[in-house]
Order: sequence, then structure tokens, then C-alpha cells
Amino acid sequence: MPRLAAAVFLVLHGFAHVLGFLGSWRLAELRDVPYTTLVVNGAIDVGDVGIRIVGLLWLAAAAGLVVAGIAVWRSVRSALRITVVATSFSLVVCVLGLPASPVGVAIDVAVLSVAVALTAMRTGSFRPAVR
Repeated sequence: MPRLAAAVFLVLHGFAHVLGFLGSWRLAELRDVPYTTLVVNGAIDVGDVGIRIVGLLWLAAAAGLVVAGIAVWRSVRSALRITVVATSFSLVVCVLGLPASPVGVAIDVAVLSVAVALTAMRTGSFRPAVR
């Protein structure tokens, strides 16, 4: 059950990235994702072409998270690695999308924290030192 919940969570987070694509390509009028050519909390103006490239990054992050969700659901041997790569990419894209994507940043940081904890448990890093 936890594996299925994690998989669904990753897929839903991936679908949320589609909103960034739709907004940056002006395919939908979204109140929470207004069209702007500014990225990184308004620090950089990438212009119309640049924001479309950022939109493609949103779409790539969505695809990566969906793949990670499927890998977790199917218990693929490298599911944790796939999830870390997809979530790290998602974090970069969410930082580009600030201030519209603070929830995405928080989710990515939480997922990466869980991945670090899982990795530490697998390697035995949490075991007390033997004296």
C-alpha cells in the first residue's frame, strides 16, 4: 500500500507540472499560473521564446515524475534512482517557476529527504557504531 501511495503521489505531482507547460505556452488561462516571461522569482526575463523553452522543461519534469511513479509502482530495481533524478529536475524547474511554484519546491524537497532517508536505511548508515 505505501508503494502504491508513493507512486500515485509522484504521478499526481507530475500532472501538476503540466500546468506550468500550459501557462507558459498560453494554452490555458490559469489564475494561479499567470503567463509571464520572468523566472527565478522575477530575477530573469527570458522573453517569449525562453518561456516556451521553460514550458518544455515543465513538460519534461512531468514526464519524468510519471515515469518515476510507474517505476515505484512496478518495483523497478532502480526506482529510487529514477525518482531522485526526476525529483531533482522537478526542483530545478520549480525554482525557475517561482513565485508561482513554492508548493512544488516544498514537495520536491520532501521527496528528496525521504529518498535520502531510504538510502541511509538501506546502507545501514543509521546503525549505531560498534565499539
